Amino acid sequence: MGKGSALVVSLVMIVALAMVGCGTDSEVNGNSGANGKVKWPKFTYEISHPYEISSLEEASKLVDWDVPVPVPAYLPEGCEIREVIAKGRRVYIVISDEEIEWSGKEFRAVMVIKVFWTSQTLPGLKLVPTLRDRGDHYALWWQWRSPPSYELVLSASKDIPKEELFEVRDGMQY
Repeated sequence: MGKGSALVVSLVMIVALAMVGCGTDSEVNGNSGANGKVKWPKFTYEISHPYEISSLEEASKLVDWDVPVPVPAYLPEGCEIREVIAKGRRVYIVISDEEIEWSGKEFRAVMVIKVFWTSQTLPGLKLVPTLRDRGDHYALWWQWRSPPSYELVLSASKDIPKEELFEVRDGMQY
């Protein structure tokens, strides 16, 4: 094989490797939608009645808190807060890349953050964030112990990279 042939073969191999190895994270993870936007996997979540869909500001009042609801500063690409649900002393922040469609008391979403509020803290208690397997999704549970005290659970499909869960958790604004 001459130098010219070897150069052509080398260039073809480089181009082939580049085509296989390149692409967005969404393409690598199989999340690319038809329009090129990231399409995140969803899981089914259930909230029993009665509940009230509201805004973040209204949710604090509905659950009788005197502080704002903690919110994520970071969301996965293409996702946004689609609904805020108040029930008892809990607020659910529903995150998705599409509008939420309900079927009875169930819906599908990319992530759901459930926030419990408590006026009491246990002195000396430190909770290490715990990732739990819930069948079709993960639940990342942690507590924020600076008055007021929150318990938070971030639920998401198992197909979403864990790094995304940790980034949402680490970016929570209290």
